[in-house]
Amino acid sequence: MNTKFNYKQFPITHWSTVGFDTMGPHTITMWKDLGITLGIIPETKPEEKEAVLAFLDLVAENGMKTLIRDPRTAFMTYLALNDEEAFRRGVKEAVKDFGSHPAIFGFYIGDEPNSTQRDAAFRASAIVREEAPELVPFLNFYPWNPVYGPNMSEYLQVSDLQTYLDNYVKECNPAVISYDCYTACLGKTMADSFNNHGINDYFFNLHEFYLASKRHGVPFNTCINCFEHSWYRCTETDMRWQLSTAVACGASMVTWFIIQLSWVMDNWRNAAINHAGQRTETFDRLARTNRMFSDYCGKLIPQLTIDECYHVNRAFGGFPLFEPFGNVLDVTCKDEWSKEDTPAIISRYHDADGRVYYGFCCVGETGWATADIRLKPGVTLERCQVNNRFEPCGLAVDTITQEVIEGQSPQKLHINTYCGQFLLFREV
Repeated sequence: MNTKFNYKQFPITHWSTVGFDTMGPHTITMWKDLGITLGIIPETKPEEKEAVLAFLDLVAENGMKTLIRDPRTAFMTYLALNDEEAFRRGVKEAVKDFGSHPAIFGFYIGDEPNSTQRDAAFRASAIVREEAPELVPFLNFYPWNPVYGPNMSEYLQVSDLQTYLDNYVKECNPAVISYDCYTACLGKTMADSFNNHGINDYFFNLHEFYLASKRHGVPFNTCINCFEHSWYRCTETDMRWQLSTAVACGASMVTWFIIQLSWVMDNWRNAAINHAGQRTETFDRLARTNRMFSDYCGKLIPQLTIDECYHVNRAFGGFPLFEPFGNVLDVTCKDEWSKEDTPAIISRYHDADGRVYYGFCCVGETGWATADIRLKPGVTLERCQVNNRFEPCGLAVDTITQEVIEGQSPQKLHINTYCGQFLLFREV
């Protein structure tokens, strides 16, 4: 089972609304400044081939890869042509033009197909996979909102999300399964999201794609929110929380919606780059979120395969509530101010050598949580530090007195953490 990509760093990509004619060396600089590790080239035209190849050279020179939106691989083209062989000829041409370039990660297929577009989207994805088996056909799906399940079922003409994903894998042999869900940011505050259905819907979709990913051995991508639009807020805590919980629940890739706006649209506002081309405060917040994650564990996570994922204190979206597993006997997490239980996630991973890792993420809205992980006798952990390296955990000390906390031992790890922080540990 392979639920990860052959990519040296965790893929963090994005949506935007700009055209290819706006791209150049400054785009690479922007991606790096923002912490984007996987680019995306907007829709191109046939006459732009040489310019696209020149841009791909720049991407490769900077040690990156990119998805490309070539209309010849889009399911909307499949629909418009109404001729599968003609579509396949176009795909072959696109692969011939760009597929062998070292900067190409994959081809964009389309976004959120409805029931009338489903067959075309599936066939387009399958054909691109057949013609470029070493690349990623990127087709993104709607989220499934359990509150509006009957409406989603009618809109997609399928009884449940697992059936839909099973059919996609069976018919298309995809290199990734992908969806978007922004409901973690539903409401004016994070407390609103916990009290309405936003957080639960967010985890429901993570759980559905996590299950499909494990069942079929296909990595999954989740598109998460990084700007204010419709009824969605977005703070730096929201960004960090979404990225960390996605990774803790097994995502092999994330896509930020949306980093750059090129027009005025409804109440969409404060993207990382606005329509005047200015970097906003959102740019700085998103850059910190991405770059701090990559500097911490962005080279390690792509080497790991998730085995199990449990929610602690409160389970959301169908994830199981913690019970002892493997070498983990107990996990607690409390808000340090109220001393009340606060939700968290603990996951187990392994690398190619079979070595065991654990991810931990505080889910609750708090600036200071304390967690304890109790292990079987004889099992000790080391913790990930900046620059993707590990160091011994040692005994926990009080943050004020610097005295060793009573009852601590190598088999009881004490953690000081905060909302949305992802922490990675490894068995010694």
